[in-house]
Amino acid sequence: MMHRNLDRRVEVLVRVSDTEHRSRLRSLLELAVADKSAWELGRDGSWKRGADDQAIPSLQAILMARARHAMIDR
Repeated sequence: MMHRNLDRRVEVLVRVSDTEHRSRLRSLLELAVADKSAWELGRDGSWKRGADDQAIPSLQAILMARARHAMIDR
């Protein structure tokens, strides 16, 4: 928790004790960190794509595809 985030926002901390939920959260966090289509800010203040023009799906695209797949499986 950061003081600046508490000024105009609400942050919530929860303990996740269920093994399956922890596994799913870890998977989502690893996926988010591995998103190579994100923009990166360089030392000189310029922005560039993390992926060197490779066709890597974005985190949002992956999560949307998973949600669609979950809806079809119902």
